[in-house]
Amino acid sequence: MASARYGFATRHGHRHALARHLAGLAALVLLAAPFGLGLAAAKQVTAWESGDSIRQVVEQFVRGRLPEASRDARITVQGPAAGLHFPRCARLQAQNFGAANPFGAQTVEVSCAAPQAWSLYLPVQVAMPQGAVVAARALSAGHVLAEADLAVVQRDLASLPAGALTAPAAAVGQVLQYSVAAGQSITQSMLAGPQLVHDGQSVSLVAQGQGVRLVALGKAMENGRQGQTILARNVQSGRVVSGVVDASGQILVAMQP
Repeated sequence: MASARYGFATRHGHRHALARHLAGLAALVLLAAPFGLGLAAAKQVTAWESGDSIRQVVEQFVRGRLPEASRDARITVQGPAAGLHFPRCARLQAQNFGAANPFGAQTVEVSCAAPQAWSLYLPVQVAMPQGAVVAARALSAGHVLAEADLAVVQRDLASLPAGALTAPAAAVGQVLQYSVAAGQSITQSMLAGPQLVHDGQSVSLVAQGQGVRLVALGKAMENGRQGQTILARNVQSGRVVSGVVDASGQILVAMQP
């Protein structure tokens, strides 16, 4: 009876041990299930969008906005930083962040809507080589430009000052209003036309309007370039008039009523 009791107790103990073992396995299974999902999710998250693909989308976007004649511009996309990771995107989209000049520095926003939404901003530099007219040597104010005074160099369009000349012919024969250093860009604002009229010079005074054209002999009282308004004296009447110097050196005066 004792052995039977002990035997029952032994069998009963085995059952409890087995139950505890099965419970432990169940607990392991319950713990392992979410852990396994976490690994699967981690595998999905590690499917990062490559930096090359992001930069390519940005470059294509920027190049597509350039004028047709500037499609060979050099585009430099900065980033994304090596330590940043973005989940792979079904379709990357790019747009300008704020108003952007087609050339020079700008910022482009890259965004993803699915399967996970994210966005980032990348600096972009657009360089467009352009022939620019520069002074071949140091030149002083009042100098009448000749072809030998000028040179053409390749410079980034975004770095050129406003009104920079791209053809030497536009500067030859013009007068420098300011001194310039060797290599300095020549701009339209630096130039003035040559003096066509000099103080004391005999000139034609021309008045025209309503199909009538009157010409009188005059004497300039100032130096004048094309487009400038100067004073002159009508030799016949002695009257002082003002008029605009035209390309031929005549002085155009208003028709008197």
